[in-house]
Amino acid sequence: MNISQTMNKLEQLRHLFDAYQISAYLVPQTDEFQGEHIAPYAQRLHWLTGFTGTAGLAVVTKYKAALFVDARYILQAQNEVSLSDFEVINARSPKMQTWLEENVKDGLIGYDPWLHTRAEQERYKGFHLKETPNLIDLLWKDQPAFPTRQFVVHPLEYAGQPHSSKVKDFISYLEKNDIDAYILTDTTSIAWLLNVRGSDIPYTPVTLAYSIIHRDKVVVYANEKQSPEVLKHFNSQIQLRPFERFLADLQNLSGLKIGFSPEITPCKILETLSKNNILKVQEDPCISKRAIKNPIEQQGMRHAHLRDSVALTKFMYWFENFPCPDEYSAVEKLVELRRQQPLFQGLSFETIAAFGENGAVVHYRPNARLTRAIDKDGLLLVDSGGQYLDGTTDVTRVLLKGTPQEEHIRHYSLVLKGYINLSRAKFPCGVSGPQLDVLARMPLWQEGKDFAHATGHGVGSYLNVHEGPHYIGQTMRFTAPLEPGMVVTNEPGYYQTGAFGIRIETLLLVIPDPQWGPHYLSFETLTLVPLEPKLIDTNLLNSEERDWLNTYHQHVAERLMPYMTPEEKTWLIEKTRPLSPA
Repeated sequence: MNISQTMNKLEQLRHLFDAYQISAYLVPQTDEFQGEHIAPYAQRLHWLTGFTGTAGLAVVTKYKAALFVDARYILQAQNEVSLSDFEVINARSPKMQTWLEENVKDGLIGYDPWLHTRAEQERYKGFHLKETPNLIDLLWKDQPAFPTRQFVVHPLEYAGQPHSSKVKDFISYLEKNDIDAYILTDTTSIAWLLNVRGSDIPYTPVTLAYSIIHRDKVVVYANEKQSPEVLKHFNSQIQLRPFERFLADLQNLSGLKIGFSPEITPCKILETLSKNNILKVQEDPCISKRAIKNPIEQQGMRHAHLRDSVALTKFMYWFENFPCPDEYSAVEKLVELRRQQPLFQGLSFETIAAFGENGAVVHYRPNARLTRAIDKDGLLLVDSGGQYLDGTTDVTRVLLKGTPQEEHIRHYSLVLKGYINLSRAKFPCGVSGPQLDVLARMPLWQEGKDFAHATGHGVGSYLNVHEGPHYIGQTMRFTAPLEPGMVVTNEPGYYQTGAFGIRIETLLLVIPDPQWGPHYLSFETLTLVPLEPKLIDTNLLNSEERDWLNTYHQHVAERLMPYMTPEEKTWLIEKTRPLSPA
């Protein structure tokens, strides 16, 4: 980013402070729907700072500015923003509160209540927040327009459950919890509940919409101009109204008991409701239900991962046997191979292809202008995924160019041990992801090493690649137990700043354990992509770990062989040859 442009934007923003009688302003990386991915019109944090990550918050005062990001993005933010203008701070450290206390002691903090939730307001206890128009929107002269694309019906052959049945369950939830209406602002919940998808934002197939679920009807606020197929799909139970009516309709709910999620409902919505409303903090019931894939969705995920694994395995063969000049060329080749697969709709997130020291930047992403040459021996970390009509994928493999270094082999093998430990886990019903996290970290911990990101996250079914309420990590506040039908990633890693990055990621389906069920669970591995034998020190694996890996590779070869060319088959046989102690 051009630093003079950054200074100009900061000066323009600060120039507005006196007019709105504020001494600081909040610029979050989010939109009115609190989703992970946002449309171009909502990329306000990027416009101001140059930061391209999916999570962050800028706090600008009259004299200082800070960008708060989580551990995944520290190195990326330091590379992308002007450090003379913004101090980059870990948002999960005490430093954030300290910085606010030191730099925003007095005066009002301006904020756009559409972009902040009730839960987020807790972060600013002790400070004075003041509602303002969105000041970035006032300054951003060529801001893209709000998208108003149509819904697309998600066929029952992929959804597995009629939307009428899902709506009936939601209404039963309202009656059980004595709620008259529920404000649903999660676009993925709306898409799942109504069996529709869309294309308003990158990587997640949803349409930007709000909904109010009443006991006798569902009202959806979106583009009213929908296809005949969508209108027939919605029928009389689901009413379409324009966005412009949403706030007015909220005011008409006076006197009713209203359910909402404080984690995702914008403050503006709650402020608009009448004082005569009874607000009931209630979890969005779609979140837990969509996390448990029904049998049709489970089978769809298996099929989607087979096709996706074919594309990625062909990419790995190509990388080893044909010239790949730089990181972005790898990105383009991989998406080309995914496009050849049936039911492919697009990527599930922006592909990470990081060579050498770029691999240590956890969420590094190359582009056509900023890409590193692959011109020497080293590791290429590729983290990528696809959206298919029958499932969503997310997979990471480390590819080797040339001869590996000893530290590459040792760290890859330690990460692999943790990955296998978690893949092999058997556990009783009621166990949650944080209780399993140690399995993936222990081999690294025993050598005084670790990784800063979570070990695993939930994945949607042709929806968001990051999905709750379950996860595998060290934060105990996420305690949703793992249940049969949930899909979760297994992605331990190791990152050596300035040198290389290693991550192995596979998707797992939670299933009743075939041996100890029905009160025990285990994992079915969905991803069918070989691991790199040249990076494995077999002496670091015990016999159970070697046996697991050999069985996995045998299964990979059996499933992928029918889709490979003769040359690819020869290569795949070598990749999946059984390992034995050196």
